[in-house]
Amino acid sequence: MSKRVLIRRVGPEDEQILEGSIDLVFLLLLFLVIMSSFQVLVGSSVHPPKKLDQELLVDNDRDIILKVDPTSQVVAVFRKQQYPLAMESLFQDGLEKLKVFLSLSREAKVVVLADYGSNFGVVNTLELICTQLGITPYICYERGQT
Repeated sequence: MSKRVLIRRVGPEDEQILEGSIDLVFLLLLFLVIMSSFQVLVGSSVHPPKKLDQELLVDNDRDIILKVDPTSQVVAVFRKQQYPLAMESLFQDGLEKLKVFLSLSREAKVVVLADYGSNFGVVNTLELICTQLGITPYICYERGQT
């Protein structure tokens, strides 16, 4: 007993449908490539520590510490005195205070202490302020309260 195998032959109508859909896909792809615009995003450069277990020594009399709490309030600590930064004008207020602090202590490091729950935009703004002044801040994230 032999088994019958049915083979369907492709007619000219099926080939036209397939060719038309391939043409349509390529035209849509070409249209999307031509009409799309590409934008190069430029970010700030990050300088990671040379070793992952490198410790950061902070001198409380010389260095500037910017504390960011989970509610995104920023306090600058300089020579053991606390100076809150205005959130409404964080960039301008932070820029002015850091200029004064850096003029008083030329070898100062800027350390940003942020809680893991802190707003990343605030930390990024503090980094931009430091970059504007030509210094690279040390950014440290901590668990719990700062």
